[in-house]
Amino acid sequence: MVSGAFAPESLSAGPQTIVLSDDPAAKGAAHTKRIPIFVGTPSKQMPKTLNINEIMDQLPHRYPFLLIDRVIELSDDLTRVVAIKNVTMNEPQFTGHFPQVPVMPGVLIIEAMAQACAIIALARLPEDVDRKKCLYYFAGIDNARFKRVVQPGDQLVIEGKFLRSKMGLGIFEAVAKVDGKVAAQAQMMCAYRPAPGAAGK
Repeated sequence: MVSGAFAPESLSAGPQTIVLSDDPAAKGAAHTKRIPIFVGTPSKQMPKTLNINEIMDQLPHRYPFLLIDRVIELSDDLTRVVAIKNVTMNEPQFTGHFPQVPVMPGVLIIEAMAQACAIIALARLPEDVDRKKCLYYFAGIDNARFKRVVQPGDQLVIEGKFLRSKMGLGIFEAVAKVDGKVAAQAQMMCAYRPAPGAAGK
């Protein structure tokens, strides 16, 4: 997901669609596009496991902000994902956080969890929507808890779940574990947004 608060210009009455405008000042139907999101129709285009190249084909993130290395499971009903993040010393955040005791920042753990959940969100898009023209923005983070320190050499195993959609927002929960023990957990909301230049197409 892309960090930052986002409020859609206009939300439809139903929970499964969002009305987006490529011109916020425009009111006419010609300037809006109704896009169903989080519909959960099984996708023929999304593999059930993804290697790093396949992840990069789905997510817009790139080094140093691509924070999942492999998807080892995407459930058939598109409600659950399991992803892996290998934490290594050559990541730039450890230069300053902290020089003597490298610790993965909690915000980056949350971001890794969000990227895992973004795989679910993208898989639930209708097949006629081009995922390469879609972005998901954070709309909220609730009940975030950090249970243990994550350091280089650890492997984060992230389990993300789609809970529901509400007013055009997707609501997810995720847990990140190291060696079977919870390192972090949170509930997250995200909002769909066309990539720049994609609105109205």
